[in-house]
Amino acid sequence: MSDTEFQVPSRKTASRFLPGPEAAAFYVQCYNWLRENTRDTEKFRILFNENIAYGYYRNLLALKPYGIVLNLLTIAAAAAIIYYKPDFAELTHGKLAALGILAAVHAGYLIFGVTKRATLDASKAYARQLTLSCETLMVQMKSA
Repeated sequence: MSDTEFQVPSRKTASRFLPGPEAAAFYVQCYNWLRENTRDTEKFRILFNENIAYGYYRNLLALKPYGIVLNLLTIAAAAAIIYYKPDFAELTHGKLAALGILAAVHAGYLIFGVTKRATLDASKAYARQLTLSCETLMVQMKSA
């Protein structure tokens, strides 16, 4: 494994460092301390960007079912307007077809592009940057 690669230890490996629930509490306290001491977005720009990316993926994954349903409803509404031609709908068939196609593409993105794996990858990248920020914090503490 190279120096730039980050690997999350397995539970079995982590348990060798600190066993039991104390370990989990200790790690939570450490990461809480790290988050509190890395709030400077200018000094920790990469960390800030990774946090934004992780939040984006996490929120998108949480909203995935609602987005899929709304896209399917949009496709159904566009198809119904094209088929039934109600008087209140003055959109052209081309605009409605484009709307249906865009909704289908977006639904496809949500179904196939928004995955737990992508969210996990983003969380690992954020955790890696958070851990790497220790170097900057150590330099600050030594110079203080």
